Amino acid sequence: MRSAGPALWSERPERGSAALVSVMAFLSLRLGWGAARLLVGPIAIYYLFAAPEAREASRRFLARALGRAPTWAERFRHLRTFADVLLDRLFLLAGRDAGFRIEVEGLEALTAALDASAGRGVLLFGSHLGSFEALRAFGRTSPVPVRATMYRANAGAYTRMMERLDPALAREIIEIGTPDSVLRMQEVLARGEMVGLLADRLPPAQGSRAGAGGRRRARPVPFLGDPAPFPTAPFVLAARLGVPAVLFFGIRTGPRAYRIAFATLSADPAREAPDSLLARYVAALEARCRAHPFNWFNFHDVWAPAPSVSPGGAARAADAAGGVERSAA
Repeated sequence: MRSAGPALWSERPERGSAALVSVMAFLSLRLGWGAARLLVGPIAIYYLFAAPEAREASRRFLARALGRAPTWAERFRHLRTFADVLLDRLFLLAGRDAGFRIEVEGLEALTAALDASAGRGVLLFGSHLGSFEALRAFGRTSPVPVRATMYRANAGAYTRMMERLDPALAREIIEIGTPDSVLRMQEVLARGEMVGLLADRLPPAQGSRAGAGGRRRARPVPFLGDPAPFPTAPFVLAARLGVPAVLFFGIRTGPRAYRIAFATLSADPAREAPDSLLARYVAALEARCRAHPFNWFNFHDVWAPAPSVSPGGAARAADAAGGVERSAA
């Protein structure tokens, strides 16, 4: 049973029935990208009117990022961009990448981090701005593999279908909140590889400052005009592991066009306070949000205090959120 208040994003299952998702995927791959994209507009219009929480979250975010009230056309564009990215992900995972253009910006920052790591690996800090799949597509041509972390407890038909399209996806994912998640990250880093973290969403029940040993699991940080709670665990992990940390953004710039942007977050996180790493991460995220507002895919109120959950759920969630901090200590 959920307590009163706004629902935590991690409690919400992915929208879409398994049958509908499978039919849409089949038609898209059968008809081709061009024909499939004709379906994206009507779907975005449907969600613009049938998903009031996402619609309102889009309006609030765009008002902050644009500095004014968004028009209905801009709110539609926001949802349409999200739908386009999901369609692109379908084709990329199916290996149908002909016609895609992926540019890279700041590759020297990533190269320098890999050199500085001396075989200890690199942490890549991303967000729900743009497409992680664009990074994975780039990573397939890289001599250094990228492993993504992911919260899968609310995975729905879309995620399951994506994993059927590319069975390697499930094997490569490091699931957040499992007993061995941090151990798997450490193993990947020990091989000199990269671990990707999306650090802009609070894991379940992480909104409270009270944690094991009195640690804070979230901290309000200024973001687009007001403090928003951001998770501290990824930055505690970075400071404990001490491997170089690099920012990345996979921005959709047009039809089947993406720009992967890398920038240094810290050459030596062990010498920095986690709060300092968090502040720089949020400042960089804010700048990219203002530059590419329609690439923001957090369709919930990120400025709202994290809600409480049921006692049983809170215990499981505390383990998921605190596991990174406890294991890294």
